[in-house]
Amino acid sequence: MWQDCSNARNGGLPGGCLALNTLWHVRADASYCVTRDQPATQNMIALRTIRGRGSVTLNTSETFEVSQETLLIVENDLIRQYRQEAGSWHFWWFEFRVSGPLFFPLRQIMNVPAKSDELELLKHLFSTLRKEAPAQRSLASAGLAYLLHIWIAAVQEQQQASPHQAKVMHTIETMYALTDGSYRVAEMAQQAGLSDRRFRQVFETITGQTPKHFYDGIRLEFARQLLLASPDKIETIAERLGFSSPFHFSRSFRKCFGAPPSHIRNGRN
Repeated sequence: MWQDCSNARNGGLPGGCLALNTLWHVRADASYCVTRDQPATQNMIALRTIRGRGSVTLNTSETFEVSQETLLIVENDLIRQYRQEAGSWHFWWFEFRVSGPLFFPLRQIMNVPAKSDELELLKHLFSTLRKEAPAQRSLASAGLAYLLHIWIAAVQEQQQASPHQAKVMHTIETMYALTDGSYRVAEMAQQAGLSDRRFRQVFETITGQTPKHFYDGIRLEFARQLLLASPDKIETIAERLGFSSPFHFSRSFRKCFGAPPSHIRNGRN
C-alpha cells in the first residue's frame, strides 16, 4: 500500500467559504483497512475514487461502496471504517471545512467521469497544499472548491440530460413493490426497453449504484424495519425477502449495516 499526504492547518476559512486541511493520495492493497475507535474531527470528507473499489462504513450503520470514478462526501466524525474491497483501490481523500450553506449532497454515491485534466489538477492541488505560505494554502482551498463545483455540475448535467430518467424511476418504484427478491435485472432491462448491458450503464450513471446493489439495499432496509417492528423470526424475514438462506441474509445484512440481524433485533445496534 502506498500513500502520501499534504497537510495544512488553516486558522480561518478563506473567503468565509471552504478550507482544505488535509489531502491524502492513496493506492491501497488488500490489507488496507482503517477502523476508528476515537471520534474524528467535525470536518467534511470528499472521497474521490480513481480505480478499484473500497467501502466506507458510518457509525449510523450505513455502508457505501465506492468504485471507479465516483465521489462521496460525508461528515468525517460519522466514519467508522474504510477499507479496500477489490483491485488496487486508488483514491484521493480531502478533509475540509465549510461555512455557510452546502452546495453538494452528503452521504450519496455520485458517478463522475474523470475529465482529461483532472489528474493534473489533483497533483497541482497536492503540491500547493504542501507549501507554507498562507496564500498558497488559500489557493489550495480555492482549488478544491473549484473541483467540487466541477464534479457536482457533472452529476447534475448527467441527471438532467439522461433520456432514461423516467425509466429508471419506474424501475425503482417496482423494486419497492417487489421486495421478495423476484425482480431480476434482465426483467428490469426488458421493461425499460434496453439491453441488459445498456440498462446497467444507464442505471449506474443516474443512481451511482448497480441495479442489484440498489435493489439489495431496498430489501435490506425493509428487513431492518421488520426486525425492529415485527415479531417474525430472522429465518422468516430472510425467506420473505427472497434470500437463498439465513446465512446469506445475515452476511448481506452485516455488510450493509455493520452488524448481524440479531444485534438489531436485540437492540444492540
